[in-house]
Amino acid sequence: ISVVNPAERLEKLAEELASRFGLKECRVCPSEPSYEDLQARLAYQAGELFLANLKAGDVVGLGLSSSIHRMVELMPESSEYPCLQFVPVSGGTGWSREPQINYTVQLAASKLHGDYVNLNIPLFINEPTIVARLLEEESIKEVISLWDQLSICVVGIGAAHQDAPQPMRIPAQTPSSEATAAVCGWFFDDHGRKLEGKPTASVSIEQLRRTPTVMAIAGGRFKATAVLSVLRAGFCTHLVTDEDAARAILHMTEVDS
Repeated sequence: ISVVNPAERLEKLAEELASRFGLKECRVCPSEPSYEDLQARLAYQAGELFLANLKAGDVVGLGLSSSIHRMVELMPESSEYPCLQFVPVSGGTGWSREPQINYTVQLAASKLHGDYVNLNIPLFINEPTIVARLLEEESIKEVISLWDQLSICVVGIGAAHQDAPQPMRIPAQTPSSEATAAVCGWFFDDHGRKLEGKPTASVSIEQLRRTPTVMAIAGGRFKATAVLSVLRAGFCTHLVTDEDAARAILHMTEVDS
């Protein structure tokens, strides 16, 4: 009888995912029956991976996500990384269920002794003309100009699955029957194609593609389809997920091929 070390098993899964989707690195944590415990595991792994990729002088983008907020809460305080700048990569005022994005950014800056900027606008806005006007305001322009300078960005992945503990809310103008996943307010179908929808005050997918390190955090079997969709979109360089999601993703790609 051969006994497989659990750490080796998770490492092998991480290597398989990284190889299949061209990721620079992937971390896979054990799965947990409770979402709260799972999120804590994901957040801890994400914090380790984030700090391993952080350098002095980085411009750090953080997305609107309870998992990212948990990651920041669990991170140790450190002054090893001078001259950091933290920036929200989306609006988010009034978007319930998630911790306020500006608070997440402020907490990260406080823990790592960096500077930060706030972004006080909603994530979704009904009128494109209002979006255009808001984005011309000097205080907002100052923030969004940093989106072109990001060196590292951490994003969460929302799942359309209604059985998910925190199913994503899909704005009216987005074709909800096709939406599988959401990142920074942008929605994606099963194939990783971005869906057109309501004007979104957030970093563009093109800007994420130009960012050297884009780390996504998401786990749980219920998020496997959403994570696969985002991996197919091709803008993530790093992933933190759990064993159940990892196995489901690999199984789905084998079935598709």
